[in-house]
Amino acid sequence: MLSHAIIKFQRLRRILGRLLAGHAETWRHLRFEFYNRPLLFRVCYLQRRTPVPGLITVITPTCGRLQTLQEAIASVDTQSYSHWEHVIVSDGMYPSLRQLAASNQESRRRFFSTPPIRHYGNHQRNVGIFQARGEYLVFLDDDNVLYPEALAAMVDGFAGGDCDLVFCPIDYDHAKHGVHGQVLMPKVGFKRGEVDSLNAMIRRSLAVQCRGWGDSYFADFDLLHQAASVAPARYLHCSPIGHHR
Repeated sequence: MLSHAIIKFQRLRRILGRLLAGHAETWRHLRFEFYNRPLLFRVCYLQRRTPVPGLITVITPTCGRLQTLQEAIASVDTQSYSHWEHVIVSDGMYPSLRQLAASNQESRRRFFSTPPIRHYGNHQRNVGIFQARGEYLVFLDDDNVLYPEALAAMVDGFAGGDCDLVFCPIDYDHAKHGVHGQVLMPKVGFKRGEVDSLNAMIRRSLAVQCRGWGDSYFADFDLLHQAASVAPARYLHCSPIGHHR
């Protein structure tokens, strides 16, 4: 018991030391936990809320990148599958985004904002899950785009009702990691770096069961890996359904 208390004290001392030193990552982690933990309790109640059958909720976290956000929005608007809603959640509120929300004429699109957390957009994705009305979820970052047949191709993968998670290939560029012109398609037993959130459509009930997004940079992998380990998944080898840019 004493050794356990000492370990906890040393951990607390390290955290306090980082805070006093202005450790930005520690501050972001604490902000995430402060806002996200109460939200997770509310998200659990989603299991009692019946989703709209066949409705796809596209969730987009954003952090002031207006130009690329508008391109992401346009890619949702051109979907051949029309039974969708688009939930956009801003990490902090920006004047340009406030203007965009005020001028929105699309009834299927809703805008929300959170206090500024700056932690990979993971809390904003969880807010999107809580606000979702759809049976299925797609996570579209504000700098990525969906191709016109994306939602139709992915939702077709759920035909027969024998899976809760569908993966499709995407065009994948990642300048930071020096990746250009790659087609990314996860395989059974995928590892970190072999899947992106844009690859997947997931039942809302499964995302809630897995408790949404954690606070890690690899939270997309963590969520999808856990989901694929507890529920049946389908891997569709079709044309790429979107572009990670």
